[in-house]
This record gives sequence, C-alpha cells and structure tokens, in this order.
Amino acid sequence: MLGLYVSYNEEKHGSIDEPLRISNSGYLIFQSRKSCKKEFNFPTKILLRISKKGDFYLGELHDVKDYIECDPKIFEDTRHRPMRWIEMDKNHEWRGKSVFFISNLTSIEEPLDLQGKHPPETFYYRDF
Repeated sequence: MLGLYVSYNEEKHGSIDEPLRISNSGYLIFQSRKSCKKEFNFPTKILLRISKKGDFYLGELHDVKDYIECDPKIFEDTRHRPMRWIEMDKNHEWRGKSVFFISNLTSIEEPLDLQGKHPPETFYYRDF
C-alpha cells in the first residue's frame, strides 16, 4: 500500500502535542510545500517523524488535495488545525501546495529501515 513519510519540525511549527490531540479527536489538516502527485487508495498510511527528537507516529491518511482546491476557511478551523499554524497562515509564513487530511496519529518505534537516516525535508512516498 502506497502512503507518505513526512517530517515535522517542532521549532518551526510548534509542539506536536496539539496536532496529535486534533488527529485523535477527528482529523488534522496538514500542509506541505511540495506538490503531491501520486494517486493513493484511501485510507492509506502516513508516517510522521519529529525532526530533532526522532519520535515516530503512524496515522491514517484520508485524502490529499491541492491547496487551490480547498476552501480557505478550512485553514482557520481550530477543530482541525493548531492555533500556531493558523497564525502562520495569516502571516503568510506557511502556504502549502498539498493538503493532507490525517487521523489517529499513534506513537510507534522507529522503523528498522529508517534507523540512522535523516528525516525527510518534505515528504517521501513509502510502501507500507
């Protein structure tokens, strides 16, 4: 099954705690600066790595949309996005090309094939 592997920078985007809470009480809307060109069979998996800590979370990816396809109001919804991200959007600090809809992020052990490797700069396609 094809899914995604992404990195999350807490220094830049804030603590992972609020995105985790949101993903487990509904769904999280996450933006990527890179355009996602692959077709997926949804739901699929998403693997998230916390850049500096090296913590890993596995979740469900329910949809991927181009940024321009989305109603801009979804990026202001605190039920699906952390306040820090909303403020970054208002200040034009963070505009993505792809939008990921994620749920159920759960802590996991580091996958064996990623041990000793640097976190991805954007995202990678990954077989699960």
